[in-house]
Parts: sequence; structure tokens; C-alpha cells
Amino acid sequence: TLQQYLRNNVQTIYGDGNFPGFSVCAKSGTSQLGGGQKSNAMFAGFVEDEQYPLAFIVVVENGGYGSATCVPVLSKVLAACKSVLDGE
Repeated sequence: TLQQYLRNNVQTIYGDGNFPGFSVCAKSGTSQLGGGQKSNAMFAGFVEDEQYPLAFIVVVENGGYGSATCVPVLSKVLAACKSVLDGE
């Protein structure tokens, strides 16, 4: 059930187009900091495809909102992982 929820998050909120070639299951988050600091951005999950057995946690200190900050970072990292795993 949790896997379905995480997959639905990507399909309906973050967008599969951000992760071409992958079936990503994930959730974003923010950790609010005191003292007027910008929140830490977080994004955690895994790739559903057996061909790409990847799990990830992206954390950007003082990055603001999780998905807005972390999804572009993860997109680049997953693309690099895909190249390596595909032997390119």
C-alpha cells in the first residue's frame, strides 16, 4: 500500500516526466528551522524497476520546499545512474 501511495505522489504531484526511464516512488518533505532560517528540503524514495535497484535521499540544507529543490537534483543523479547501469 505504501509503495502505491509513493508511486501516486510521483505520478500526480511531482511528475513522471522529471524521471524519464524510471518508475519512481517518492515523498518530499521540509524541516522547518528556527531563527528565521530557510527550511531544509528533502526528497526520499526508490525506483520500482528491477533493472534499476536504486533508493535515494536528497537533502538540501536551507533549500526550502522539498520537491521544488530536490527533484531537479534527483533527476540529474538518476540519469547518471541509468547511464552507468546501462553500460553507457
